[in-house]
Amino acid sequence: MTIPIVAGEGAGLTLTIVGLSAEALAEARAQAAAGYIDHVLVLRIVVAFIEAAGVDVTAHTWSGPEYMALLDMLGFLPPMWSADEDAELDRLLIGAAGGE
Repeated sequence: MTIPIVAGEGAGLTLTIVGLSAEALAEARAQAAAGYIDHVLVLRIVVAFIEAAGVDVTAHTWSGPEYMALLDMLGFLPPMWSADEDAELDRLLIGAAGGE
């Protein structure tokens, strides 16, 4: 499945993820739009995007704003987002990196 990059420096380029179906992409978009940006399909697409850029996902501690920027580039940015959700995202990303 091919996903267009809609924002940022890569706008106009595409990301191809082998094995990702149109249904899975639609589900990921729906989950992100509902604010479930930690859904496994959303994470799978974000990780594929990072890796396609040649970045080792585990070599960096991702911040909430960085993750949100990646979602924005993929057109997955939730329409409403609060400071509480920002704090929860930071906790999620720290946990994913093996932090406390």
